[in-house]
Amino acid sequence: MLTSLRTPPKQSCLEETPTTKFEQLAKEKHYLLGVSPATLEWYRHSLRWLETEEPNENELKRAVLRMREARCKPSACNSYLRAINSYLKWSGSSLKAPKLKEEQRVLPTFSVEDIQKIIAWKPKTYGERRLHTANSHHAHQ
Repeated sequence: MLTSLRTPPKQSCLEETPTTKFEQLAKEKHYLLGVSPATLEWYRHSLRWLETEEPNENELKRAVLRMREARCKPSACNSYLRAINSYLKWSGSSLKAPKLKEEQRVLPTFSVEDIQKIIAWKPKTYGERRLHTANSHHAHQ
């Protein structure tokens, strides 16, 4: 008895399908490196800033200018530029888009005087003593 055989797809895996370099990068990242769908979307979104598959230095500068004119923060631009630089390296280009300077935020910290007050604090009420004891117990575990 003959079993039904599946017919191969009309397009052979040996045939070339026209794809853009951007699509080729996405396929390689997905199938060869196993990147997540979210990462692929990040690449696609980031590469939309490029007007051509083979940008020159001026086109890279214009891409950054468009990002900034669209009110992208330097940190967002740098995220897009990481994807663009990955694409440039993958495509064999010697170009590299420079990173933008980002604001370095200094987080507030306690002063020496504040720390001394915290250490010197003594509970006065029953509730404060219970809380202080509970916190002391957890600190020593």
